[in-house]
Amino acid sequence: SQIFGNTLEALIGAVYLDKGYAKTQNWILKQIVIPHLFMEDLELIDINLKNKLIGWANKNGKTITFDMAEEKLEGNRRVFTMNAVLDGEVFAQGKAGNKKDASQIAAQVAIEKLGL
Repeated sequence: SQIFGNTLEALIGAVYLDKGYAKTQNWILKQIVIPHLFMEDLELIDINLKNKLIGWANKNGKTITFDMAEEKLEGNRRVFTMNAVLDGEVFAQGKAGNKKDASQIAAQVAIEKLGL
């Protein structure tokens, strides 16, 4: 789940080592920040899907909880499976390398099922 951040960090580090601080700063601004900086759009995005789902449940008189269903080793890394439990029934599942990300994935699946 961290591979994209690690890749970006490695890329920026390589540019810095090759071109120096000033050119790297300009490159980051021109290639990454300015083309993707739309504050109005970013303000409308709710990145915490778990909170969005909990808010929906509260407004609609439902109960939503996130419970760990499983923790296992796959190769040399741990994988967590989290359930989104809606009114006592497992409604959606998410799997990831940590509980937080697995809960967010379960919330995303639930939101898609509910059409929110």
